[in-house]
Amino acid sequence: MSGGRVEEEKEHTKSEMLPTYPHHHHRQQHHLVLIHGIGHGAWCWYKIRCLLEASGYKVTCLDLKGAGIDQSDPNTILTFQDYNKPLINFLSNLPLDEKVVLVGHSVGGMSLTDAIHRFANKIHMAIYVAATMLEHGFSTHQDFKDVRFISSFVFFG
Repeated sequence: MSGGRVEEEKEHTKSEMLPTYPHHHHRQQHHLVLIHGIGHGAWCWYKIRCLLEASGYKVTCLDLKGAGIDQSDPNTILTFQDYNKPLINFLSNLPLDEKVVLVGHSVGGMSLTDAIHRFANKIHMAIYVAATMLEHGFSTHQDFKDVRFISSFVFFG
């Protein structure tokens, strides 16, 4: 008799772990695009992705160039623009009427900043999670020097 009670409690606990939205099927869910930091890949978001999808969100996790399952040779990535190309290509191919929420971690914040400046009309919101954030984007010569320094330190340091 107590065995059934334990199973019932386990199932009850599982359902309490995920947020529930009684009317979430009636409202528009945002498309979240999760961007990893240096030394990671799309794989680092797997737990969060599962929770977000269970809550009804559309989630895309991208591997930036040379990261995760991307087959590019890291030695061929010479610029930040090249490293960021998978995100730029993704945003370029979004339907004109679709806006996404970008979420970036660590140096992935620089990817968000670049994307915001290029695709402001396709970005609903950007969320920086312990991420690098340039105050004015890539607007000065020093910003590009800083990116080259960070990239060379992380990739080759």
